[in-house]
Amino acid sequence: MDKLAVIDGDQTRCVYDRRKALVAEQWAEYQEAKSPVHLAVIRRELHFFDHPEVG
Repeated sequence: MDKLAVIDGDQTRCVYDRRKALVAEQWAEYQEAKSPVHLAVIRRELHFFDHPEVG
């Protein structure tokens, strides 16, 4: 396997994990505060959500 492919795969996974955590955190804060600011943060950071309650 190409070393570059492994590095790119690891970076992609890291970005995915970071974004997934951001969605989970912001969604929890939205559920508590009902402030659309939290939804705006999610929308600004990514175009799709990998979170069962968000979509």
